[in-house]
Amino acid sequence: MRSSDPWAQVQDIDGQDHYRSLKVKFRASTAEIKKAYRDLARLHHPDKGGDAATFARILAAFQVLSDERQRAVYDVWARELQYRYIDGVAGRAEGGEGMLLDELRESGVHCDPLTQLVVTCEVCRRPSNKECWTCGMKICDFCTLKRHWKGGFALHWPLINSSHMRTRLAQRELEDKRLEDARRLEQQDPNYRSLAELAAIRAFKSAALTMLARSDRLETYELALARFYMWAQTDETVFLAVHIPTGYGDRELLLEAGAGAVKLQAENSPPVIDRALAYGVDASQPVTTFRTQDNRLLVAALRKAAHGKQWRRLFRGDPDGARCLLPPYRLAESNDDVVMELVLPFWTDPEDVSVHIAAKGVSIRVRGSLDLRRTYWRNAEEEQRGGWQAVDAAESAWSLDEEDGPPGARRRLLLVSLAKPVLTETEVTWKKGKRQDNRAAQRPGGGMRTGVRFFADDEDDFGLEDLLQALCFREAGAAWVPAKPWAPGVPGRWARGAASDLPEAARQHLARLECPFAVDAPDIGEEVLECPTLRDRLEPRPSPYTASNNFGGGFVSDGDRVALQSMRFASPASAGATCFGTGMMTSTAAEGAKLAINSVDQVCVPLPPWAIRAGARQDIYYNPAEVNVAIVTCGGLCPGLNDVVQGLVRKLEDYGVPEGNILGIKYGYKGFYDRRHKPVVLTRKVVDGIHLQGGTILGTSRGGADIKEIVKRIDMWAIDMVFVVGGNGGNAGAQAIQAECARSGVVCSVVGVPKSIDNDILLIDKCFGFDTAVEESQRALLAAKVEAASAFKGIGVVKLMGRQSGFIAMQASMASGVVDACLIPEVPFVLHGEQGLLKYVEGVLQARGHCVICVAEGAGQDLVASGEHARDASGNPILVDSGVWLRNEIKKHCKDADVKYIDPSYMIRSVPTISADRIYCKVLAHNAVHAAFAGFTGVTVGLVNTHYVYLPIPFVIMAPRRVDPRGKTWNRLRASIGQPNFVDVEAEEAQGDNVKAEETEKVPQLS
Repeated sequence: MRSSDPWAQVQDIDGQDHYRSLKVKFRASTAEIKKAYRDLARLHHPDKGGDAATFARILAAFQVLSDERQRAVYDVWARELQYRYIDGVAGRAEGGEGMLLDELRESGVHCDPLTQLVVTCEVCRRPSNKECWTCGMKICDFCTLKRHWKGGFALHWPLINSSHMRTRLAQRELEDKRLEDARRLEQQDPNYRSLAELAAIRAFKSAALTMLARSDRLETYELALARFYMWAQTDETVFLAVHIPTGYGDRELLLEAGAGAVKLQAENSPPVIDRALAYGVDASQPVTTFRTQDNRLLVAALRKAAHGKQWRRLFRGDPDGARCLLPPYRLAESNDDVVMELVLPFWTDPEDVSVHIAAKGVSIRVRGSLDLRRTYWRNAEEEQRGGWQAVDAAESAWSLDEEDGPPGARRRLLLVSLAKPVLTETEVTWKKGKRQDNRAAQRPGGGMRTGVRFFADDEDDFGLEDLLQALCFREAGAAWVPAKPWAPGVPGRWARGAASDLPEAARQHLARLECPFAVDAPDIGEEVLECPTLRDRLEPRPSPYTASNNFGGGFVSDGDRVALQSMRFASPASAGATCFGTGMMTSTAAEGAKLAINSVDQVCVPLPPWAIRAGARQDIYYNPAEVNVAIVTCGGLCPGLNDVVQGLVRKLEDYGVPEGNILGIKYGYKGFYDRRHKPVVLTRKVVDGIHLQGGTILGTSRGGADIKEIVKRIDMWAIDMVFVVGGNGGNAGAQAIQAECARSGVVCSVVGVPKSIDNDILLIDKCFGFDTAVEESQRALLAAKVEAASAFKGIGVVKLMGRQSGFIAMQASMASGVVDACLIPEVPFVLHGEQGLLKYVEGVLQARGHCVICVAEGAGQDLVASGEHARDASGNPILVDSGVWLRNEIKKHCKDADVKYIDPSYMIRSVPTISADRIYCKVLAHNAVHAAFAGFTGVTVGLVNTHYVYLPIPFVIMAPRRVDPRGKTWNRLRASIGQPNFVDVEAEEAQGDNVKAEETEKVPQLS
């Protein structure tokens, strides 16, 4: 029922509700707002027995008022509301335009309080219809005839609705908005660098390349490079924080942290750090790393070999305490001098101390206990004018005194007084006698902050101190907070016990470390596509990558999952939502099974929702020093075979598999037992450079595998791992080998790497070599375009690979942009008739003068062949050459046409990979090796929804992956080239139903 008071429906009628909810004043500070919220939350939170609606109002008020930008908007709105006229709520002066409201009310016109609000004049409270351009005051027509004042604007005549001023202001605002948008877009680029950052990169590269040329670089301290890192320590751990100036989100970081050295560098960049450690680290403990997504900041946690030992320096050749969060001295700086205070053992004599004060730095050595060198801050502008110096060495001095330390302890105190020189002429003349030293220097990127540290070795240009404080506090409950040069009078201190003792930036880092990422990972008990393992017959052991934390990248957990279905459809009408029109892709299958389908697949597969994530595990189940490995390539040639073989060999040797223990099986599965083909030994040297060659150095063959003989050789040669690089047939053989090994009791991990130039393997996003094949196929299509366009009524026919799946023909046709008709196995067509292909070709010839046709080798087999197809050794049907047949049919129909036929199939299969496939092959090979060492068997590795996963082999070989004729990709191609249907729609629907029924029969059921 509607309230009798309509204005009761208007929320926050005066723009003060949020302040009333928190019981604070309009001018309340952020701290007062936070305190008020905490006090009220204790009283009204539902968990404390309070009212949920009241707490919701309090929370909403806090969220607005605690955010500066939201509060500013809210306050502006409130200022506007205080001048609005509301009949019966806010008063108004009689007369003038106010009479119009009376007339409206008398006429029966209703003012809806929810939508119709009247702004009143700030002078007389009549309804306002003008605004003063000078001060922004809301006024009425009566008040435009007299002067007024507002805020900081003195008494003035109103400036009303000036059109030329409005235009000029609008133009200025438009230009400012354009520049702001351009800056915002530039800064949104993850690889954006400011001018200061680019200058830092140039300085870093210059210093790093100079250092790289030195033979003693492992033990040389160079401040130009040291400024990019800082370190801190607890009793157990040394934390190293590094700013990588050349780090980018799309480039890899290499961290090598062994027992004696640390090396860190970004891809295509000289090292930031390449130094020998001054003390030992525990090689049995992993190196924990944290890094940002843009790869500009990395933190490594090194476990000390000697627990409780305090490191004096991080790297060999460093001065004591160089780049350390807690230096071995304290500084007191004034206008006249800088005093260094160092605590030394009580037995130290003056003869043991050597202090050298120079123009650019100070060196302090204490026999047997201290070696300290520091460089002064430099005033670059004054140095260019000449005569400037940081200290007056002649007036500086030092002393060694004795003082009482803790009760019962004596110690020596070394005081070094670095006298500042007399004021310069510039300081006296232009700076009113104020010394322009490091305390007055502008901080780089610090806004209005001034002040840098006196010693350049102690300066933190990249905010590393706060991160180190958070890490030390998180581990030890205490952290040193150094004095900040922009906060004079605040000394350095220890933060102990409560996190509130830390600076605000350090507390923010601490909060991120406590909860670095929110991961919606499924529980182990959720439905997952289980992969068989041999772990019950093997003993776990630590991975050899534990010490480096897998090169800083961390390890994958067995509980990590990847979603097989990445899309949720709102209705069956959504594109791709139905599977041959039979149902939604949701959990509608029996017993809770889910339907997983790739966006271009033509088969619906009942699967669990999750797959096991691929990657290196912290525990492995084979001793790398005792492992024997066999690698075999099967099926037809495909770009990338050599890349995969090379990646497998290199990763196996990285794990520690000895040279001579990796066998390459020649010419497919037959090489296991055919005496004519002896296995070859694969080493890093043998596979070096093979990725630049096409084909496979191992040779390949189809079918004809004697599984029992293969398993017999595996047992005889004590093979622990078999890697099969093959397509549907090769993976079917791998599954048979795994099953026979299980039946015979042979412990051997069988892992597949799916290969198919046709891209017809289920579930995975794409097969390696497919991108290369599409790239090379374009060359043939472009050549056909040139041939056809250069002839009278020229027709170019190009036949590409694709027995059962037309992915190559479809993608190459779309990429090339020169194809007029694309024929694939999944889409039937007819030659003759009004809707036939030949009629369409005639029309294209008449309109353009030439035509290009791309045909997959499996297209039109129902028109070409009669009866059953013969089978090859792998069980694939031997197809009739559809390209030659199509060429002949076109020649018969278009007698005056010049038909050119191109078949580049074997040329495409034999080329080396492009860069994208080359990287993909390496990652697949690495994850296959990780799978074997993790104890998996009977699995294949692939990319699913852009993540690498392990899939049980039976689920990827159950049916070929095919193009969906109703899918977005095929229809996108047809729309782009204007290709019609070369068959009746009813016939196409019937064909799809037949294929669907045929494929459904092959789908295995989940146990």
